[in-house]
Parts: sequence; C-alpha cells; structure tokens
Amino acid sequence: AAATLFALCEIITTTELLQGLSNEGVFAVGVLFVVSAAIDKTQALEPMMKFFLGSPKSIQVAQTKLFLTLGAFGSVFNNTPLVAVMIPIVKRWCAAQDFPVAQFMMPLSFVTMLSACLTSMGSSTNLLAVNLVPEADIKFFDLFPAGIIVAL
Repeated sequence: AAATLFALCEIITTTELLQGLSNEGVFAVGVLFVVSAAIDKTQALEPMMKFFLGSPKSIQVAQTKLFLTLGAFGSVFNNTPLVAVMIPIVKRWCAAQDFPVAQFMMPLSFVTMLSACLTSMGSSTNLLAVNLVPEADIKFFDLFPAGIIVAL
C-alpha cells in the first residue's frame, strides 16, 4: 500500500514500483504465505507439532517446549508465515492442554522474531537485504554467529 501511495505521489515511478514488487525476496514471502495457508487448511503440521510440544503439565514447561521448537523452525522458515501457520496450531494445542492461549501468543511472536536473526531466510528483511545487495554475498548461515549470541 505504501509503495502504491509513493507511486501515486510520484515519489517513485511506476517502473520502480513494479521492479520492487517483482523482487525475488518479495515474491518468496508471498509464496510462503500461500504455502502457510495450505498448511493451515490441511493441518499438515499438526502431528509433528504434537510430537514436539507433547502434553506438558505446567505452563512453564509448555512455553519452553514452544520456544525450543519455534526457535529451531524460525531459523530456517521465514518468521511471518511461520507465525501465521503456528497461531491456529498453538491455539488448538492450548485448548487441548487446558492452557490459557493468552500466555502463548506473544511468546510465539517473540521467539520467531528472535530466531529470524539466525539465518538469511529468517525474516523478510533478511531476504530483501540478500536480494537487493547481492555484492554483499550473504550466505544462509552468515548471520548465525551474531544471531546466536543475541538469542542466548
């Protein structure tokens, strides 16, 4: 929406607008949203998440399991679609465990944002930086050393 507004106000040209929308990073994030919608519709991750999250007896253990699981997933999947996929899964899991879902939604968001610092795939911003500045030659795990320090 902002890019369209910039084009309408002649801050950027229509060509620049279309070039930005055709960027591989922007396209990849869009595709990830389509994939996340399909995963949500089919509930394909449900069995795997039940395995990783289990049936903890306390909220603290449940949150720890969620942190570890999403910390791992968030480093190799883009964080925004991951949150979109995980919200309904975590809501159903909380209901099944009789945990208050409110104690899991913000931690879900925070751990995926934090884990996004580990790889170039982790966030939309990282993907765009890799694609817009190819001369930087950013590799998949180049962010890991600094990201793991921040995460710990």
